[in-house]
Amino acid sequence: MNYIDIILRAIDYIEDHIFQENLYEKVFQHVKVSKYHFHRIFLAGTHETIANYIKKRRFTIIADRLRQTDDKVIEVAYDCQYTSHEGFTRAFKNYFSISPSRYRVSSKENPFLKINRINREFLEFTHSGLNLIPIVKICEELTLVGKRATTNLKNIQLDKVWNEFLTDCTKNDIRVSGQYAYTIWLESEQEARTVDEQHNYNLFVGFPKACTNVRGNNLETLDIDKGLYAIFSFKDDFSHIYRIYSYIYFVWLEKSGYRLGDGYVIETYSKDFSITNHTGEMSILIPIKKSNDYQEFNR
Repeated sequence: MNYIDIILRAIDYIEDHIFQENLYEKVFQHVKVSKYHFHRIFLAGTHETIANYIKKRRFTIIADRLRQTDDKVIEVAYDCQYTSHEGFTRAFKNYFSISPSRYRVSSKENPFLKINRINREFLEFTHSGLNLIPIVKICEELTLVGKRATTNLKNIQLDKVWNEFLTDCTKNDIRVSGQYAYTIWLESEQEARTVDEQHNYNLFVGFPKACTNVRGNNLETLDIDKGLYAIFSFKDDFSHIYRIYSYIYFVWLEKSGYRLGDGYVIETYSKDFSITNHTGEMSILIPIKKSNDYQEFNR
């Protein structure tokens, strides 16, 4: 399955219906990919959440029209589905920190607030130069003990989540004998649009229950079902994790003969793992299943 084509299909739909109501939900209906996986696929490829991309594109189109035409502000407002001049001006000023009329005559620009339409060239560049070969294996069911947390999709602060969890373990005299720690990316119990607009995502951090001295209800538990996974492992340099996810979704899956499965996306870390010190080993486990349109993976 070509996930670049799926993103481009979503972008085509967004661009063709950019000011339509309920566009966010209609994008998911159009691409026919699970929300759990599509959030991560879209973010890995574009570096934007779906809701943020829609918002940026809307205001980019509006801003360009104000600068490039003599159309009245009220005409722009109505064309962009705003019901009043006041509502449009308020929304524009909240986003750009300047009124539409002042923006029109100003030469100042904040490039981080605008985005051009993302194309195939941009998506293919994000994973260029990578060639990772995973281990494909069935992983047995596993029970983890740990804690649930929420992190930001754009500025993921796993180190903070883990530091807080390890501090709690020390306070409660919880000892671990295993070799690996786990981060599980969960399906959110929140409504999907809320998750995307707030850029938050639920996760679970912890250790295999069999490798701890946990008794009673000191920690939460999470059961991982038996399933088929592609396991991508790398050592010492973790500065390109975004690109690695892009490679997995947009290169490896297309050629591998597999497609995304129904399980969780899992990350594991060795005892000596450190992003800042560039030590240890990290693995990304992607749930997969055989694709109907199998292609031989050219190694």
